[in-house]
This record gives sequence, structure tokens and C-alpha cells, in this order.
Amino acid sequence: MNPATSSRSISQSVRHSSSTTSPNIKREPSPSPPLRSVSPEPSPHATPLKTAVPPTDLRDIDYRQHPELYRILRGEMNVFKTQPYSNDLKGLWRYKDEPTAKKSAADLWKRFEEYRMDITRKFIQMGRTRSLRYALRPGGRKYDKTTGQEMKRTGKVSDEGKLKGAQAFEGFLKRLEADEVYVAAKARWRKEVEGRKK
Repeated sequence: MNPATSSRSISQSVRHSSSTTSPNIKREPSPSPPLRSVSPEPSPHATPLKTAVPPTDLRDIDYRQHPELYRILRGEMNVFKTQPYSNDLKGLWRYKDEPTAKKSAADLWKRFEEYRMDITRKFIQMGRTRSLRYALRPGGRKYDKTTGQEMKRTGKVSDEGKLKGAQAFEGFLKRLEADEVYVAAKARWRKEVEGRKK
């Protein structure tokens, strides 16, 4: 999975949508060690995923004590199960309207600049996904009440405020995915901690 190519751009989802501009925020020096871009310093005895035996319920894991158990996974998977970081970041995740989404995206970006942790990327990505869902689906309804089947999107914008909020999150998401420190550390984490070849 490559988050840099997995997230579909808003311009591909919305017909005639306006382009997204990246927020102009001063870049802070990256923290040391570089592996903090995914999670805090892993244990020198970190066990690859194929032999690790984590608790049955991921919510029982304290990733501050056992960062080596963190897995990047696909998209936003386990975004609410990476404790104690999920609870810390959840309070910053908001998408009610455009001003709220812009503030939320900026606040989450600040946390990313402090730690460059992958879980922060998941919250920013989820802010974009959730905002876009409400922008393109009346009431954010994704499935038909009668059939339970997913309803196709028409490309018509039903909530302009949510669309602009999604654009705010996407601007930070693109900036995050292009961050050289994060990209390099993610590759290193997958190889050294998760035991992946790529």
C-alpha cells in the first residue's frame, strides 16, 4: 500500500471542483530519531509482524509502551485503535464546516510536525474522506436504507462547506505524503520493524 497514490484526489471525485492549494506553514526541523515519523522510537528487540503476538483486541495495546507493534496498514485502518495517540488526536479531528475543518487540519498538521507519526496521517486522511462523503452525499448517506447497497455518487455537490473542508484536509495530506522525512522513515519502519521487503 502506498498512501501517496491510494488517496483519490477531490478533483477526480467532484466535477468542476476548484483546485486545492497547500497551506503556507513554516516547516519545522524534523525530530530525532527519524523513525518517529511513524511512531516513537521502536524497541531494539522489535519483532516483525509475522512472529509478533499482539493482544486480540488492538485497543488493549499501549503503543507508547510497545511502539514496535504498530502497523501502517491500508488507508485509515485502526485509526481509533492506536492508543493513547488515537484519543489524543481525536479531539482535534473536526469537519462540521469549512472553518472547523481548516482549523482541524492545521492542528493535526502541527502534531505531525512535532512527531511525524503515521497515525496523524490517518486522521488527516479521514478528515478528507469524511468531509467529501458529506459533500457528495446528502446527509452523508452512503448506503440505501432499503437495499443496504452502496449508492453511486453523481458528482453533484450537496454541501459546499464540506467540499471546501475536504480541500483543506487534502492540502495538508498532499504535503504530508510529500514529506521526505516521513516517506523515508515509513519505508525504514516497514523494512526494519514490520519485516516487509517494500
